[in-house]
Amino acid sequence: MNDDAVKKIENSNEVVFKAGVVDIEDINLFLEVLDRHSGDGVVQAVDAGIVAGEEHLRHATLKAINSWKTNPISQSLGMEILLYIVGERQINKALEKAGVAEGSQEIVLVGIGEVGWSSLIEEIGLELDSSLINYNEDKLNKICKTFGIPDRELEAVGKMKTPYLVLERVTLLDTKK
Repeated sequence: MNDDAVKKIENSNEVVFKAGVVDIEDINLFLEVLDRHSGDGVVQAVDAGIVAGEEHLRHATLKAINSWKTNPISQSLGMEILLYIVGERQINKALEKAGVAEGSQEIVLVGIGEVGWSSLIEEIGLELDSSLINYNEDKLNKICKTFGIPDRELEAVGKMKTPYLVLERVTLLDTKK
């Protein structure tokens, strides 16, 4: 990514989330397609099952952009976004927790900058479903496992407050640097 692209991203207030179901036949080809359609921006794919709402995605993405500009954990903004979305410093662990793989799955695409959304969605065959971004109790077990939320903490605040616990863990990633 060249300096001009970095400046565009730094100055971009446009963060877009697209969610849906996709069938990935070849993960390397899928990642190449994301890269090709990202233009001067960034597109990162995430397992929708660990997403605790739009506020979670937006908060993590903005924290990742700030970290990437000042003291990055990874060598790419896309990976920085994934790390912040899962509140994890280790790339391998983040990929295990929220990375996409071959097969049919529910995903969220996080995009920053000038992304060719229409052609990207068509080429990967994403069946759009924006409700996959929302938190619901069906995601509870996977989210608790991903973010290390113990039962006692969940009982203390209530299941519907889980997104706030996720935001807390995203924020705490900065203290782990």
